[in-house]
Amino acid sequence: GSRFPFFGRGGAGSGAAAGPSGPAPKKGGGQTKSNGSGAAAGPSGPAPKREGRETKSAGGQDPSKAAEPLFADMKQKIDAARRESLDVRKKVFKELQRHLHPDKNLQNPEAAKLAFQALMELRGPFLSP
Repeated sequence: GSRFPFFGRGGAGSGAAAGPSGPAPKKGGGQTKSNGSGAAAGPSGPAPKREGRETKSAGGQDPSKAAEPLFADMKQKIDAARRESLDVRKKVFKELQRHLHPDKNLQNPEAAKLAFQALMELRGPFLSP
């Protein structure tokens, strides 16, 4: 058995044979099911983001302000490793991913989410050979 039960359900790499007995494909038209909540994306696209909403972190501070020290630390480490070999840059990036992941920053997950998203935007330029 797998530690992650959702990995063994007939998807790619699970060893299940694709075909008539396999799961129905999720792509294509004909998706007529509705959950009745009206939240599904329709012809008008996905639901709009709530930009005007102020979200406070666990400490009562604005997440973007709480993320500033995380941004500064991330920028310092990336700048220091920018001229290093690709292997070193990959290690630095992986370390930053672990450090900034919202699941590892339980004291302020919203700030960590913002910093992690900024890090992921830098992935291509930072890791290009």
